[in-house]
Amino acid sequence: MSQFQRPTSSRKGTNNLPVQQGDLEEYIQILYDHQKSCEKAGKYLEADQAKKRLAELKKELELKNKGDVKDRHCSEKQEIEKAHLEEFNQFNSFWDEKMTEFDNEAQKVKEQTLQRHEDELRQFSEELENSLPVKPKDSAELLGLRKTEEQLAKQENYLEAHMIQSRIQAQERDEYEKWTSCRQQKIRNLITQLRQKQINELNALTQRILSGQEEQRKIRSQELEKLLQKYQNVRKELESQQTQEITRLDKTSKTQSIMQQSRMNQSRMQSSQAKDENHQNTINIYKLKFGMGSACIKKQPHPQRQQQQRQIQSRQSQSTNLSSQQNTQRRASESQQQQQHQQQTNQIQIKENSSKPLINSGFTSPRSDLNDKSMLSKNDLTKVEPLKHRFLQQESDSYLFKNNDAPDSDIAIQVKEPDITNPKVDKVLKSLPPFQYDPDLNKKFNDCISLPPHQFISTGIIYVGQWRNKQKQGKGRQYWPDGTYYEGYWQNHGANGKGRLIRSDGSYYEGDWLDDLQCGFGKNVDSEGNLYEGEWKDDEKDGQGTEKWVSGDTYSGQYQGGMKHGNGKYIWSNGNCYEGHYFKDQIDGFGTYKWPDGQVYTGEWAKDQMYGKGTFIWVNGNKYVGDYKEDKKEGYGVFSFADGKTYKGAWHNGKQHGKGVLIEADGMEIVGVWEKGKLVQQE
Repeated sequence: MSQFQRPTSSRKGTNNLPVQQGDLEEYIQILYDHQKSCEKAGKYLEADQAKKRLAELKKELELKNKGDVKDRHCSEKQEIEKAHLEEFNQFNSFWDEKMTEFDNEAQKVKEQTLQRHEDELRQFSEELENSLPVKPKDSAELLGLRKTEEQLAKQENYLEAHMIQSRIQAQERDEYEKWTSCRQQKIRNLITQLRQKQINELNALTQRILSGQEEQRKIRSQELEKLLQKYQNVRKELESQQTQEITRLDKTSKTQSIMQQSRMNQSRMQSSQAKDENHQNTINIYKLKFGMGSACIKKQPHPQRQQQQRQIQSRQSQSTNLSSQQNTQRRASESQQQQQHQQQTNQIQIKENSSKPLINSGFTSPRSDLNDKSMLSKNDLTKVEPLKHRFLQQESDSYLFKNNDAPDSDIAIQVKEPDITNPKVDKVLKSLPPFQYDPDLNKKFNDCISLPPHQFISTGIIYVGQWRNKQKQGKGRQYWPDGTYYEGYWQNHGANGKGRLIRSDGSYYEGDWLDDLQCGFGKNVDSEGNLYEGEWKDDEKDGQGTEKWVSGDTYSGQYQGGMKHGNGKYIWSNGNCYEGHYFKDQIDGFGTYKWPDGQVYTGEWAKDQMYGKGTFIWVNGNKYVGDYKEDKKEGYGVFSFADGKTYKGAWHNGKQHGKGVLIEADGMEIVGVWEKGKLVQQE
């Protein structure tokens, strides 16, 4: 019988149902045919048994399909992780080699400079010895004594001549000693000047070397951050595709009959080889799409590496074309379904929008609304978060405009300007300089009129300032019943431009406003004295800014949605310092953490914990490079001891655990198995 022919008969079990023979898909077809034949023959009980059995087989088939998909997804993730680890190792090898090469070249230049300095000093000393006379010129006094000596000798006054001769010899010795001392001092001064010049040159060279090393480390950190971000993008993209596939599988299992599922599964089984190829193509697509495995090759224009890169790209391109052909039909179907869904959504949205009446929105003015942010407790990462302020108070002052600028009497009435009675507001107001209006900006509101104080009937808020078309426009002050006070510019009945708001709790904000919201650049001080100065958006810290807490902590960096988000630097009052990436107010991404005692960690973080690949350097010279999880060494890592020993292998919960190699300082290797930091088995 051909494998594509359906069997015409099968053995029956004790319940008159065919006994399973062969694979599951073939048995489902036999059981389905049996159910239909029983239905035609009027054997309804037996048909019902077949139906129940088919329902059980449907669940088995669904579990089998889900298990296959899960295994394939795990395999894909492992391939991506393997590719990332390979690229990470290539990256580190490349940069280690590059930085070592830089250090060696720098040391070579330094040694050459020192040798040149020695040669210059020796040559300079020799030139000084030859250029400076070794015997001084005779002084006028000495020349006079010699002349006197000659005259006495001619007169045969030998006794006097001998005495003059003794004086001449003593004078010569004194002058020679003075000259020699002066000559040596001059030589020393010139040599000192040369040495100082050489020292300055050497210091400048050392500074250039240090700057070069720092630049290398900075570039390495930036490139590593890009590499890690690329890996995260690959993971997210793959997980998104896998989630969509699981969703489609669940939807298919609910909508398709068991026979449809059986035929689809049988088709997949017959094309298992194509599925394996498609799985490998999927991995290759992700590698090619995100450039995995090529980061280090691109940085080294070596002919052999360029040839390897061209071969890899050629294979990946072939895999991409094959996979694209296989997925074209599926993508076209999904695109059509998405377009239909979007059209239905747009129709619903149009109906909803058309059913909503147009309402003239009322004025929204600043008010205080304190929200305490949750704190994350950690011994070495303690932080003090400032209170987060928002100011919003609705005024029900919608009204019809009339020809004059003053508000209608049923909206606001004329009153006397109140005094500042809130002690906290009064204290802050007195501590600050008067609010400065911009003379050039004032000209913009020349057509506005200044009116006496008006109190809004619905809210009790009092406004003193300029108006236009029944709206607050221009310069003005506003008093809230709880004591909150605002002074600054207004436009279209709302705070716009520069302004200062002092809240009833003593906190205040001074800076840019947009439609009653803190937006732009501004300074905010909360009731505790914590300070934020930087960019704002919709009453939230957003952009570049700096925070200073009364505890002594400081942060300078990026914000988003009121939280530290992006690159920044946090310095704790105890001396701890972190510089790197933040995600939603938590240390997350790549960064460097330094302790006051000199310890440094550089690597990946997640939720305020060392998580991923990183490097930790201790003060005593120990160094660890490898994987971390929840602030502990976990996975594979290399620990270099200060005494010259090195451990390479597995780690768990911060200790050596699993297979590893211990290399002694003399080069002897110990291969074995560690358990909780102790060697338990030696191979």
